[in-house]
Amino acid sequence: PWCGPCKTLGPILEKLAEEGDGRFLLAKIDTDQNPELASMFQVQGIPMVLCFDQGGVVDGFTGIKSEAEVREFLDKVAPVKGNPNLERSAELEAAGDRAGAIALLQEFVASDPDHKPARIQLATLLLNDGRSDDAEAAIAELADDDDPELERVRTALKLKREAGDVEELRRQANAAPNDLALRIKLGQALLANSDYEGGLGELLHVVVIDREFDSQAARKSMLQAFELLGEEHELVEDFRHRLQMVLF
Repeated sequence: PWCGPCKTLGPILEKLAEEGDGRFLLAKIDTDQNPELASMFQVQGIPMVLCFDQGGVVDGFTGIKSEAEVREFLDKVAPVKGNPNLERSAELEAAGDRAGAIALLQEFVASDPDHKPARIQLATLLLNDGRSDDAEAAIAELADDDDPELERVRTALKLKREAGDVEELRRQANAAPNDLALRIKLGQALLANSDYEGGLGELLHVVVIDREFDSQAARKSMLQAFELLGEEHELVEDFRHRLQMVLF
């Protein structure tokens, strides 16, 4: 009751527990009144949050966290199996109604701005719709971390920013077929415009001709594209094999 940081963190946990509707059970312990428990769990400072599953501690943190950071913690230790808004948005996108999918997620994010997966999915849709600035804005407030999905969106945005006009680059590359720098730019532009097979093909062509060109820029761009697509993508498996055949 005397701990100021506890009074700040407590209401956040209470709000998320109520919002979770059974996702996790919140229990609060007064360490002054329960020194044995404080000693058992080696409490060095408060507030200290511990997550239990099947009777054992699986994760935890000490000190203040923002609501967004607590949500990220919960997403790791007690992931939600599915969100109807995200699922419906994916269905709309698959049906060809990208505008509807974007509108749905924008409304959801407006009501729950700290929902990280929704922001990432919204940014991906906006990026696929050619709205790079809006996509960047959608994830601008997300904290830097090791989230692979967030990194994929950021990689895609980087490619978009650095890409040139595909048709103009294609015209220039056809006029100067031995200009490897142009081939790399064309490959990167194709990737930025979601033509992954075409872009990887151009980059692999450069690796075949001169793997060391521009400090292995073509190979590095291919690896960046692999990260963007994810290891499960069929093109990644195909082009990774083809790249290995060239290199080894």
